[in-house]
Amino acid sequence: MKLGFGPDTVNAMSTATGLPVNELAPLAAKIVSGTDLGPSEVNIYGRLDAILSAVIDAAYEKADQRYRNAAKALAALIAILLSLVGGYAVGPIGGFQGFVLYVVIGAIATPLAPVAKDLTTAINTAVQSSGQLRALLK
Repeated sequence: MKLGFGPDTVNAMSTATGLPVNELAPLAAKIVSGTDLGPSEVNIYGRLDAILSAVIDAAYEKADQRYRNAAKALAALIAILLSLVGGYAVGPIGGFQGFVLYVVIGAIATPLAPVAKDLTTAINTAVQSSGQLRALLK
């Protein structure tokens, strides 16, 4: 975003960052002309950089959270569908009770998958650590 910073983008940058236009306009003019920045312009440029970094980080965090939520919702839907298909393939429980049972089983399975993955990783790490400890004690 800083690469596109110039006199024509001062108003947009001011709106996005909350910095006053009267501080950003001389800075933009000096950057475009290649003139050395004075201490006050360096200060303003530092504030602009910090604010832009915070705005970009917040946008990435929001996008990441949306992605994780969508992935969790899709995982839940797939787990429920697999539970329904598997339940009816193995031995269908008739009627509405069977449907509800399979939906509940699929819903319960969704949060258990990451826990199981973390548990197996922790066990694997513990086994490796104990092997290294035994080798050191010999």
